Amino acid sequence: MLFSSLKETGISCELSSEQARLYIARKKVQLKLSPKQFPTLTDKDQVKIMVQQLEVDEALVTSCGCDVLVISDSSPINSLLYMGTKTRTASEVQEYIRRSLKITSATFLAAPIVRRNGVADPNRIHSQAQSDLVQQQIPALLSSLPPFKVIDLCGSPAERLLAVQNYAFGLL
Repeated sequence: MLFSSLKETGISCELSSEQARLYIARKKVQLKLSPKQFPTLTDKDQVKIMVQQLEVDEALVTSCGCDVLVISDSSPINSLLYMGTKTRTASEVQEYIRRSLKITSATFLAAPIVRRNGVADPNRIHSQAQSDLVQQQIPALLSSLPPFKVIDLCGSPAERLLAVQNYAFGLL
């Protein structure tokens, strides 16, 4: 919705899709799991997801230059929420965080989407309750990182879209 609305207003932008979903889909195929089965992801998997997202984001930011807005549907930093403390504090992971923050002008924080029809996303491996628990961990995680701009999105989908559009227009 955001990406198309920016394009329609003439803003040059690119979309970096969420790499965790692709990673999970590939893992399900590799393990020959049914659509309703989900792999267990380890810290090693989370680091791979983090790197995959970071590499896609960096490639788009670098190739597009400063005249193009790159919108990422996820952040490499999200992987930290699913890692143990030892992995999260490892020097290589800290370097990935530094690289991610270097190319990020802002992060938008939104509450998890409540699945009203009870149908789970096929490449999301946690339940609504788990999503809610992860959401509760975000403030502590953000306070443990170097400062960067976080914009809390509230209200209806239209209000959240408007908040992001206003921020994007302010960058131009």
